[in-house]
Amino acid sequence: MDVPACHARAAAILDEFAVRTGLTSAAKPRRYLWTDAFAVYTWLGLGRVDLAQRLVQQVHEVLGVSRDPQHPTARGLRIGKPLPERAPDEPFDPELEWERDGQYYHYLTKWLHALERTARVMGEERYHRWALELAQAAHRAFAYPPGAPTRLYWKMSIDLSRPLVPSMGMHDPLDGLVATATLGLERETRELARLCEGRRWATDDPLGAGGLLLDALGLARLGVEPLLAQVLADAEISVAAAARSIGLGSPAARRLAFRELGLALGLHAVEQLNTNRLVAFVPLAARLEDFWLEPAHQAAASWTEHRDINAVTLAACLAPEGTLNSGQRP
Repeated sequence: MDVPACHARAAAILDEFAVRTGLTSAAKPRRYLWTDAFAVYTWLGLGRVDLAQRLVQQVHEVLGVSRDPQHPTARGLRIGKPLPERAPDEPFDPELEWERDGQYYHYLTKWLHALERTARVMGEERYHRWALELAQAAHRAFAYPPGAPTRLYWKMSIDLSRPLVPSMGMHDPLDGLVATATLGLERETRELARLCEGRRWATDDPLGAGGLLLDALGLARLGVEPLLAQVLADAEISVAAAARSIGLGSPAARRLAFRELGLALGLHAVEQLNTNRLVAFVPLAARLEDFWLEPAHQAAASWTEHRDINAVTLAACLAPEGTLNSGQRP
């Protein structure tokens, strides 16, 4: 498909998502922070500012912990998982924890970019202020010990009072660094930069590999060296490993669309990264997108059970400009 056709298809996918999740219909709102962040990016890239603004407002109403409409992000945002968070006296169940609510650091960083991009497109300072307040609240809660953090909690309680999963996400410090540096937050950026020192980022997870490429694009725009060189080197390893792990000949029922499409989305950043070693993988993006555009593949349980995140990630791939521009400084 040419660019106008891709954009039209992306817009249609997001229109269906808006109806299905209660944004433009009478259905009960069903919000999920990661998915909604990419919907905001993509709508802004498509020029659908009205829907992006409406989604920001509904996310804050549904997932916001603060009840102050002037400061909706000051206490963070819930994930939007179906089950309530684990109570302090409940035993930890690693399988059940995936379905429980709380706050994820790496979801908050995605929403920071959504707010900052909205601020630039709309020229409205309040979105920038909300991004700053969210970044500061997240850093206070997730980075420990206070003052000289050496780790980030992966998952916190909804009120940010206690960790639910104390281990650190592999790319969380990097995601945080790009987000806080983009916002110009000096202390938070400095502390996160220390957390990134000496780390390696390589992964065989397609979604993680795509995320590395997007982080690399953010670092390139910020001029952060030598971290950029290390991230690019690890991204090259990751993309090759992720491409092998996908199993392109496997049926849709044995594949996860949003993870594969996360890689495809990251591959759209390669042209701007000036790295010859990744150019050979760029056609893989179209191959993955074409596979998941097939109605027969979207009928598989692996698609329907994760319909919202799959659909929004596909739309983001078809109109990647919104995501690629989401980490730009003003």
